[in-house]
Amino acid sequence: MYGNMSPKYVTRTLVVLTTFSFLLSGCGKSELQQRRDRVAEAHNPTSNRPSDPQEQPQQDDSQNKPTKKKRNKYQSASNEIDGPVPTVDITAPAGEDRINILAWNVESDGNDPASIANQIEGMKGFNLFAFSEVLGNSSADLYEQAAGKHWGNVESILSSTGRRDRLLFLVNTYVFEIIKAEELQEFNVQNKYRAPHAVTLKHKATETVFLVLNNHLARGNEDNRQLQADGLREWARSQTLPILAVGDYNFDYVFESKQGNPAFTKFMRDGIWKWVQPEEMVDSNWFDGDGDQIDDYPGSILDFAFVAGPAKDWNATCRVLQWEGDFPDNANTSDHRPLELSVQIR
Repeated sequence: MYGNMSPKYVTRTLVVLTTFSFLLSGCGKSELQQRRDRVAEAHNPTSNRPSDPQEQPQQDDSQNKPTKKKRNKYQSASNEIDGPVPTVDITAPAGEDRINILAWNVESDGNDPASIANQIEGMKGFNLFAFSEVLGNSSADLYEQAAGKHWGNVESILSSTGRRDRLLFLVNTYVFEIIKAEELQEFNVQNKYRAPHAVTLKHKATETVFLVLNNHLARGNEDNRQLQADGLREWARSQTLPILAVGDYNFDYVFESKQGNPAFTKFMRDGIWKWVQPEEMVDSNWFDGDGDQIDDYPGSILDFAFVAGPAKDWNATCRVLQWEGDFPDNANTSDHRPLELSVQIR
């Protein structure tokens, strides 16, 4: 069609047509539609949420066992903290027959551990903390000290896998007796991620024995996340004890569509797991990849609480915890909101 036109005219025509096409395709979208497009991307396994920083083989070392220690004396976690730290004042439901778990991805080296510890001190009424993305022993020590301000006696169980993104249980030993702690290495696909962290506890007041599972599934590789989801479903099927499972599952559940990614579908197959849905569906993760101060994935959740086995008959509730100034996060704070799982034993 350009055979009889001069090269200069053809060039000008193509520039005009390209510009017009760009305006129609992008700039004509409302801000609301652009936000909806970003939500839809959450279903795409190749979406640009950040990948796991630890997706590389674990190194063998002599400390390939969970670190377990106990303290009785505590100090304040932090005397001086640089930058704004949101004030936290949260109280879990009361009851002697209740198990109150706080699960939180604290964002490893994306936070100031002293700031996170300071926030933990404002979270009252919990008798078990399950953290993910714990940077290492020094961060775990600060979080243990903060929990000790509540409980006095606490046992800390830090996972061995995950490198900079480790899993941590803090257990109130006035409430629970620790029977067993283990890492489920068979679900640490290709030894690249974090092995699910399991602890068997006895609730002293009711003498109930149960399992708690803390998870942080693969982010950057959808196939590996599906393998983990399949494996954990079959693992739960084989258990006889009540199971409470919490953590960052990276299931990309979108509120509007009421759907998660394929790993979520596999995990929920056959009704082995029961999702304890939050009382109010609240976005649990802030991610602003383009720096425009807008969450790239609004209306979605990565952090979950599940029950399996006899625990499906227990009275369980869940909340995504919020406080003024929590999002967007800064260099001191986590890019995830904590999750509260409160269970009344039956």
